[in-house]
Amino acid sequence: AQEFDAEVAGSLARLRDAGSWVLNQAVLLAGVNDDADALADLMETGFEAGALPYYLHLLDRGHGSAHFEVDEATIRRAFEVHFLGAWRLVHGLLPGLNERGFGRVVNLTSGYGAAPPGPGMTAYRVAKNAVNALTRIAAHETRGDVKINAVDPGWVATDMGGPKAPRTPDDAARDVAHAVLVAADGPTGMLLRYQKPVDW
Repeated sequence: AQEFDAEVAGSLARLRDAGSWVLNQAVLLAGVNDDADALADLMETGFEAGALPYYLHLLDRGHGSAHFEVDEATIRRAFEVHFLGAWRLVHGLLPGLNERGFGRVVNLTSGYGAAPPGPGMTAYRVAKNAVNALTRIAAHETRGDVKINAVDPGWVATDMGGPKAPRTPDDAARDVAHAVLVAADGPTGMLLRYQKPVDW
């Protein structure tokens, strides 16, 4: 959370004043932010600075980064944080949103969590499937104009996606913004891909 100092907060404020969305992506690093308290502190501090948390990445294996790679035991804890963190967020926000009768919750997911069964990426697919299920179930617990959706940004040209990916981070950010700004008669409890509901 030390990244969000006064200088950064000032820069974020200028971006928001110019009409830009400010979103916070984080990478899980061994010995840095690989526990729930550190992640909560990071997200809360970022939110106070005006950055909306929306993605937590596992480290890509690359030259010079091996010392940050998280071992299997920590991955297990991270999986719990990945799902239980989303669950705590949804159920922590939901009473207040229902009381006000308005709000939007957007969970970041992946098409792998909804894809037909197949080999490979088992842990990742199970985790994303859990987030998808949470989105769908929690949407039935809302009242008034409260919407809970999951956004699949697709294959994005990030460090994880690689340079050949057809979508840019700006494309993904626009998809998230679209879900945040969904109208009162818009979808809820849905998986949104490219700003349109798709089958789970």
